[in-house]
Amino acid sequence: MQDIKVEEVNTDDFTMEYFKFGKGKKNLAIIPGVSVQSVMPYSQAIASRFDCLSQDFTVYVFDRRKDMPVGYTVEDAAKEIAEAFDKLGLKDVNIYGASQGGNIALSIAADHPELVNKLVLASTTLRSNDENYNILNKWVDIAKKGDATQLYISFGEYINPAETYEALKDAYAAAGKAVTPQELKRFVNIVNTAKDFDVTSRLNNIKAPTLVVFSADDRVFGKKYLKEVAEYFKNRPDSEILEYENYGHAVYDNAPDFPERMYEFLMKRSKGV
Repeated sequence: MQDIKVEEVNTDDFTMEYFKFGKGKKNLAIIPGVSVQSVMPYSQAIASRFDCLSQDFTVYVFDRRKDMPVGYTVEDAAKEIAEAFDKLGLKDVNIYGASQGGNIALSIAADHPELVNKLVLASTTLRSNDENYNILNKWVDIAKKGDATQLYISFGEYINPAETYEALKDAYAAAGKAVTPQELKRFVNIVNTAKDFDVTSRLNNIKAPTLVVFSADDRVFGKKYLKEVAEYFKNRPDSEILEYENYGHAVYDNAPDFPERMYEFLMKRSKGV
């Protein structure tokens, strides 16, 4: 496994951490979803999970910006990650967004279609709504009370199927003990960026072939809103739907074959090419 270091993109307006792995000529940007703590310390684990891509792709994993301002939105995050692409010289980017990262990926593809080669959306929605935001609000309330252990336990319970959660419950509780007040504040800010997100009026701008991935037992967003994404993209050129049954919201972490299925989609030549 190659040595991976966390680096920074710096502009006049923001600083954003990222890391990269792989040595391929194609570019893939991974945009994670909401997490209690930054994924930057887990670079080796992420690289290991997606090792099948490392020969053909250089994979960039982006964090949210540092010092997130009040009122920050999904669209703001999308704009800044697109700026990060430009700063790093990335073109024809394949983008994989998980959960809220999928919201950001959708916004990039809608507002900057010229940047995006292919799109992978895992456990994501086209718009925010009261039904799924109730769970996010529950997490925000726990975080504001400063109970990081309970936050991690609740987070793990909702994103995983029951069997997986039981196996990981002690690990989630242990992880909560290392969370700082600053990280809890960051978590609240990231969750709040999802308010009023709605890409439906801009979907026709998206030109990239898209892989939509979800599990029918998702307890965070619910099958109804995940199917809405699938229904839109199922008839789009070169797009595919990958539906699982028993892997929960975190299907992107739990389904053992997901990295290989994503790799197959990204490597598939578009029709007529």
